[in-house]
Amino acid sequence: MPWIRKGSRSCYAAFALLSVVLTGCLTTEEAYQSEPTTDPQAQTAPNQQPPTVDYAPPGAPESARGYSSRVPQAELPAAESHHEGDVYDAQKPGRKIQVAMLLPLSGPQAELGRAMQDAAQLAFFEVADGQFELIFEDTGGTPQQAALAAQKVLSRGASLILGPLLSTSVRAVGPLAKRAGVNVISFSTDRTVAGNGVFVMGFLPQAEVKRVVSYSASKGLTRFAAFAPENAYGRTVVGQYSRIVQQAGGTVASIAYYDPAATDFTNAVRDFARFDAKSQAGGPQGQPLGSGNDEVAKRAMERLQGRSGHLSFDALLIPDGGQRLLTLAPLFTYYKLDPRHMRFMGTGLWDEALIGQEPSLQGGWFAAPEPGPRENFNRRFADTYGHMPPRLATLAYDSAALAAVLARQNQGRYDQATIASPSGFAGVDGIFRFSPNGLIQRGLAIMEVTQEGAKIVDPAPKTFQNMIN
Repeated sequence: MPWIRKGSRSCYAAFALLSVVLTGCLTTEEAYQSEPTTDPQAQTAPNQQPPTVDYAPPGAPESARGYSSRVPQAELPAAESHHEGDVYDAQKPGRKIQVAMLLPLSGPQAELGRAMQDAAQLAFFEVADGQFELIFEDTGGTPQQAALAAQKVLSRGASLILGPLLSTSVRAVGPLAKRAGVNVISFSTDRTVAGNGVFVMGFLPQAEVKRVVSYSASKGLTRFAAFAPENAYGRTVVGQYSRIVQQAGGTVASIAYYDPAATDFTNAVRDFARFDAKSQAGGPQGQPLGSGNDEVAKRAMERLQGRSGHLSFDALLIPDGGQRLLTLAPLFTYYKLDPRHMRFMGTGLWDEALIGQEPSLQGGWFAAPEPGPRENFNRRFADTYGHMPPRLATLAYDSAALAAVLARQNQGRYDQATIASPSGFAGVDGIFRFSPNGLIQRGLAIMEVTQEGAKIVDPAPKTFQNMIN
């Protein structure tokens, strides 16, 4: 079992991270930043599809592929010697506060797990004091090994469990931790595992959809549609889409799915766009309707939208990312779903640097943490480990930093009231807080796709004072 204690290596003074439990006003240190983007810039091969990690959260582990660079062991403090079967009294005077992080350090997600371990170690050296210990255990990416890992750290007196990553592993760990009176802050994006002492820290797609739909409605868009992959992520997003749109005062005109395993999406987009009906009404197949300033074209578009409910929308949500998104987007334009007459919307899967290279997506909106802080985190991570981190590394960093800060403030008592503080915390991915039912709420910005990348058009909130769940 790898143990990390505070050694002689000094903390980076500039990174006084997660500043504390917030009281009324949140301040995020300028140097405390996060994430690596989906790692779109370097490590994602053009035609690779990301493996499933729960609902394939933003940038999911495709960005971890090729991960191999490690900090030389000599740069880390020596592991402390412990014996199997030792049990530690969490309240023993002078005892160090132990927090465990469960990650897939072997198995299919091992590269992502090791990158997240590195991010947690970075947080440890930047934030923790001499009374804090961070323990790592391997889940192997399976529920069975995750349960064994949890039993091991609980027997050694861990006060809090960070992780696991996969929802199946969280389900195996949660009941064991609850019986031991220990809370879990998991990295899952599956909201159904939350509760009974389990907090979900992953990026929840429903929250991203709610943010972008609310913003779109505030700009006068009222008719919404969705074109989603027929997978767990797509079904999760669409499952609450109608409710979210109705709450924003809009209506849902159309929802359709496509096969994410397909190699050609032409027919799926053509059917969704009712292209044949449009061709009969508006001219030869494939003939563009004209420029957005052409009055004849505008009237033709209005006639076409009136003839088909599938075209009666001014905002289209595409909850996908990576190469699939870049393949789908130009098809919509070709089949006359013109972005000049509607607004494309996305989820956190759009949060990658190369998205602006697709002209059809320019002007589209999506919700995500503000990029500035994680760019700083990326630089620190790359300076330390020699490569850019995967998108999910910020979850490990923020959770380890939160645990270290609360260890100083709360003497190692990670009770539910403290974790679910309504004031929240400031992290690499912006402000966040947990509800008593275990779900996370984040302060997200609205980003607009431009040729140069994504720019902020509506900043993320700095406090939860005026936010509603």
